[in-house]
Amino acid sequence: MIRNLEGMTVKGLYIGETEVEGFVKQSVVKHGSGLQHLIELNKPMVIGGLDRQFLILDEEEITFIYTRPYQVIPWKTLKAVKGVK
Repeated sequence: MIRNLEGMTVKGLYIGETEVEGFVKQSVVKHGSGLQHLIELNKPMVIGGLDRQFLILDEEEITFIYTRPYQVIPWKTLKAVKGVK
């Protein structure tokens, strides 16, 4: 199990109901046991009537971990490299 998620992009359910996605800025041990992760959201959201750019997720709320960064290739470049028409 990966415990330190700093620098990774994750998806999760904030308080078990709102799906969020973002970059893990910090992973810390909670008082007692378990981990919490400070997430910088990919796009700001309004949650509970407040604009949010950052959230804290418990490790149980993480639903998906992106293990590789996204690789975006413009369509023109793809066509040139692969001969796609």
